[in-house]
Amino acid sequence: MKKFDTLEEAFHHFLENVYPKLPPARKIKYKDARYDFLKRKSISHNKIESILEDYATIRMEVTFED
Repeated sequence: MKKFDTLEEAFHHFLENVYPKLPPARKIKYKDARYDFLKRKSISHNKIESILEDYATIRMEVTFED
């Protein structure tokens, strides 16, 4: 199990390690999100979560100190 500090790090891992192995029909589904993330540097957390949920279990943790 890999752990990441941010959703963006997890999505970057997905793009580098999972996306290249996907069949062309699946790659087409995510190509706009990939472009938005890598080139525009702008993609919503909801979009990232919905893509990652197809391939991973996502657990969010928020901590803060007063």
